[in-house]
Amino acid sequence: MGRFLCAGVIPGSYTIVAVEDAWGFEWLQPGVLARYVQHGQNLTIGPLMRGTVHLPDPVEVQPH
Repeated sequence: MGRFLCAGVIPGSYTIVAVEDAWGFEWLQPGVLARYVQHGQNLTIGPLMRGTVHLPDPVEVQPH
């Protein structure tokens, strides 16, 4: 379980996902994020918006 504060997010539509033990992943490599986005939660951020988002259990690391 973790808690993160995301300040200064530009308003728009995002997909947020929690991935368990993925600190060493190369997220900028093509295809790495694609395996996880399908498990994410869509989120729309508006101007001056504040709130809390609760995600389900984290997604387990997917094999390459």
